[in-house]
Amino acid sequence: MYLSLVWQSFLDLPAIIVDIIGHKFSMAIIFILACVFLLPLAFHESAILTTVLLFGVRVCATGTITVASFYTPEIYPTSMRTTGKELWAQ
Repeated sequence: MYLSLVWQSFLDLPAIIVDIIGHKFSMAIIFILACVFLLPLAFHESAILTTVLLFGVRVCATGTITVASFYTPEIYPTSMRTTGKELWAQ
């Protein structure tokens, strides 16, 4: 009964870490992790290891896109986000 609560608590951990260390730094770390997962794929590996490495790359890609989707709107001022005006149109 409480097992799902434990899993849901662990799923909040990446969001807490991103809030603590910041968006730019967490994206840099995720990109580095993606490179760590990608480099061994340049050589012939077993099927199981290849699957695990590709899973790691996919997790890193999804994490980077997620962090970027939260970080991008924070770059622009609220007046631009609410009206949809372009930066050079002001």
